[in-house]
Amino acid sequence: MTSSLPHIRYDSRDYPPETRFAVWRQIMSATYDVELLGDAPFAADVDGWMLGDLMLAHSHLPPIGFRRDDAKIKSENSNHYLFFHLIQGHATSVFEDRTVEQTPGNTVVFDMQRRFHGSGEGAFISVSAPRELLEKSSRTLHSHHGAEVDGPLARLVADHLTSTVAIAPHLSAAEAPVVARTTVLLLASCLTERGVKEGAPVLSLAIRHDVQRHIEGNLHRPELAPALICAELGISRASAYRAFEGTEGIAAFIRARRLAAARTMLEHPGEHRPIAEIASAVGFTDPALFSHSYRRAFGHAPREARDAAASAGLSAIEISSKINHANFRRWMRDLDTHLENAGRGNTKT
Repeated sequence: MTSSLPHIRYDSRDYPPETRFAVWRQIMSATYDVELLGDAPFAADVDGWMLGDLMLAHSHLPPIGFRRDDAKIKSENSNHYLFFHLIQGHATSVFEDRTVEQTPGNTVVFDMQRRFHGSGEGAFISVSAPRELLEKSSRTLHSHHGAEVDGPLARLVADHLTSTVAIAPHLSAAEAPVVARTTVLLLASCLTERGVKEGAPVLSLAIRHDVQRHIEGNLHRPELAPALICAELGISRASAYRAFEGTEGIAAFIRARRLAAARTMLEHPGEHRPIAEIASAVGFTDPALFSHSYRRAFGHAPREARDAAASAGLSAIEISSKINHANFRRWMRDLDTHLENAGRGNTKT
């Protein structure tokens, strides 16, 4: 299954050598001023996806310099945070009051309303998230311009971002908001006063992440339950329950994820299995119990969800994009036009 998310790809090999960097510079001009460092031929590629309200990108870049100054901030007026994760290579970022030498595995935070410049090369994952979304997820949010996500939390962020890039090409439109919400909650924790919310130690956050990931990979198993999960992950029940403190609990999370997965299938235009088979695929052995639980969660029966999705002819991402994605879609349209012109050799160097 190919992704139904808005997606853009740039590969320097698609363009004549003399235009490759000019195309890249034009792509980046709305956000940064960039320069090519060294004498080697420019070779780069990037994949970008709109994941709910987040912009996710996976890039391989040669040595480049980048700068975001007051003029760029004023002209672009982006009220976002950028989380910049280094997979391999190196990067140096100069902020207003400090210089950060980034090492593989760490993530650096940029406030796009403040100045910075630097250089880097290698493989990167970046996530651009609206400030207002992060503020909703953390009451103690303040600008962490130039902050590094390191220690145990760095591994958690690295695992999540790497996994998200891996599944992005295969996500359905209905699944994207779920992944986006999880990502926002994790990134918001990096911007709180001490890296995570008060009362949620890093270890508990890591355990919760592991439990949730285990649940996502085992929804089809009817026997999936808190005790079994603890046994399979080798953690105590006390630690697991502590990690979910403040929520409805592990069992409720399993039920909610099963119903959400079923809803995704029912609303997908390419899914034609009987409803009872879909229920079984997400761990429900009793179709009547599934129907009752689904109606209680979403206010309508599974059959009504399938019929409504078929008659509407619109995916969830198309509906939500009317509210949040106008600027991104305009950028995508302009960029597609630019790339098409560049491919015909019309880009000026």
